Amino acid sequence: MFRTDTRRPADDQGFGLVEILVSMTLLALIMMALAPVLIQSFRLAANNSTIAFATQKVNERVELARAASGSCADFAAFIAVPAPTVFDARGVEITLTQVPSPGVTLSCPGTGVQMFGVVATSVVSGAQLAEAQTAIAVPGF
Repeated sequence: MFRTDTRRPADDQGFGLVEILVSMTLLALIMMALAPVLIQSFRLAANNSTIAFATQKVNERVELARAASGSCADFAAFIAVPAPTVFDARGVEITLTQVPSPGVTLSCPGTGVQMFGVVATSVVSGAQLAEAQTAIAVPGF
């Protein structure tokens, strides 16, 4: 028959303004708590990228020294040229220093083994990023 109740049924379709504000506040609090961890992970990833690049350049320099070890004169000429300064993808300046240093005078009395090393240092922080040392057989030393 006729309906005597004129009230509308409760509308439970969707979220109300209060629920949305509460959920946004909780989300903001969680994000503020996790922000320092996220920032630190980005810094660590950038530092690891720089170290990996420096290690690659040090290894390339060692391989160039091995390639120049065909004769005493070639190796002495290679040592006389200072290692270049390089920049990684983020623009960090890295200085490569080779040991023996470019000022060392080399004489060639006979066949021998020469110690050769390369150190990569960050120009900005002064921190040593990578280092490698090797023994290279050089005819004529």
